[in-house]
Amino acid sequence: MKLYAMGRVGVVRSVKMPANMKHKGVKFSEIAQEAVDWHTNHER
Repeated sequence: MKLYAMGRVGVVRSVKMPANMKHKGVKFSEIAQEAVDWHTNHER
């Protein structure tokens, strides 16, 4: 809720959000593929 309030105040003041807030993160499918690749390469 605090993040929403900060965003609303920023809109009123015309302040942009920090760049790290726009990062969408990593998709589960990417993490899963990395896990499968690691498992294959390490023969476990």
